[in-house]
Amino acid sequence: MNISISVVTVVYNGKSHIADTVRSVIGQDYDNFQYVVLDGNSNDGTFELLQSNFIQDIDILISEPDNGIYDAMNKAVELCSGDFVVFMNSGDRFYNPSTLSLLSNNIIGHDGVYGQTILEYVDNKGRLYNFKRKLHSLEKIHRGPAFCHQALLLRKNLIQRFGFNLNNLKYADYELVYRSIYSGARLKFVDTFVNYFLLGGLSSKPDIRASYICWMSLKDIMPLGGHIYYATRVFLVLPVKYIFNLLLPRTLINQLKYNSGSL
Repeated sequence: MNISISVVTVVYNGKSHIADTVRSVIGQDYDNFQYVVLDGNSNDGTFELLQSNFIQDIDILISEPDNGIYDAMNKAVELCSGDFVVFMNSGDRFYNPSTLSLLSNNIIGHDGVYGQTILEYVDNKGRLYNFKRKLHSLEKIHRGPAFCHQALLLRKNLIQRFGFNLNNLKYADYELVYRSIYSGARLKFVDTFVNYFLLGGLSSKPDIRASYICWMSLKDIMPLGGHIYYATRVFLVLPVKYIFNLLLPRTLINQLKYNSGSL
């Protein structure tokens, strides 16, 4: 199905990774997509790199200050012409050149389609480790994100309807998906890899305060099981993880966290 798609990349001081992200987008074999890149007024040469190397490949390229990644994502959506939107932010990449085609072919009758993610971690010696992100069913989404939002192609009008909540410091993408599903949005899972996700971004590190804010942001629609899960997470699990973060090597922590080992 040749639906119209907008791919969005938001970036701030991402000069070291942005080229890989852009190449993975412009290398897609799908022919009906728009590419929007929003730079947050970077001061490391990111915007200049984009202008000098990719200006002909990007449909909309803007550099301006924003109030953080979720504000930039909200702004970017308003620039999108596609009926469906997928975010591939700086450091992240599509799995292969046919990813958009695959997602498009599975969107019929649904409001969104999502797949698997490969998580990437580079240690302090420059060694790259890959992990397959552990998924859980949408029926358990009250226990946290079921998938990486970069692996989701979603209707633009749903993103506009709920938006990215700027008060939800680290998990506004999860809140948007949660509210979309709660409203009746139909999401389809395809058992294939959609993207690579570079660990180290905003939501990669557990944060007790941010988790509490996310819990409170969703309290109006969260079932009892969700409240029990978040209470346990905020008051027990995350404090224990904080201690482990101090004591164990980061690579081992990631292997334990994603429960799958290296690919």
